[in-house]
Amino acid sequence: MNNGNCGVLVGSTDEYVDLWDPFLFYWRRYWPDCAYPLFLASNSGAKDVAGAEVITTEMGVSWGKHLRLAIERVDLEIVLLMMPDYFLEAKVDSARISECVALITGGRTGYVRLAPDPTPRRSSVCRYGGSEFVLLGRREGYSTSLAASLWRSSVLQELLRDDDSPWRFERQGPGRRCGGYEHYTVRERQLVYSPTGALIRGRWTRAAVKRLVSDRAPVEFTGRPTMSRGAWLIQVAKATVFNATYPIVGRAVEVLRNLQVGHGR
Repeated sequence: MNNGNCGVLVGSTDEYVDLWDPFLFYWRRYWPDCAYPLFLASNSGAKDVAGAEVITTEMGVSWGKHLRLAIERVDLEIVLLMMPDYFLEAKVDSARISECVALITGGRTGYVRLAPDPTPRRSSVCRYGGSEFVLLGRREGYSTSLAASLWRSSVLQELLRDDDSPWRFERQGPGRRCGGYEHYTVRERQLVYSPTGALIRGRWTRAAVKRLVSDRAPVEFTGRPTMSRGAWLIQVAKATVFNATYPIVGRAVEVLRNLQVGHGR
């Protein structure tokens, strides 16, 4: 086991190496006192990066197998899983993150989502230290979300499939939950970044480009297109509507399921 029981794993591939420099730029700005080792996943060990360790997996493998290999090679009990386009936007409270880690190490918790989006359907709240968490039911959508999250590595490995894409994992992951570990989300956002990320379908969002230029972040725009204004506004609108309606629709679906179970008795 690694010297520490927790580390940060950026679930990157060689396709997203151009995001490493801006990711680290904002990481160092907003979490300068991060005590956890930082790992960048790569298929080929594309380049060396100061302040982070590049974890090399294999060329030509699927996203799911790539992530499983990266988790094996960092050899940690807990990973804080980030995607490479999650550029931090506000200072991180290290003490709060430590409480989230302790929730996993101190019991039967397998997953803690560090952003409360989408809002959970249930309201079962627990307190650990000074933080509040909401229990995510087994049928809760996005209870294996790839939003910034803390994972017990063994739980994440159990839920991943070698042929998973990120989207398939988020959709099918909740249905694979069968162990005794509980999943939670924070009530108060702990890592602040754009909910859409800096990329949508491999293209820069216009908001990300504006911010990167304004902050003079180290980034090369030449190898990746930027979304048109219309396409970006449509995606923002979709995300806004989804986050607003998900709890209502989810509760309605749960009521219908319960009625069907009742009729079947």
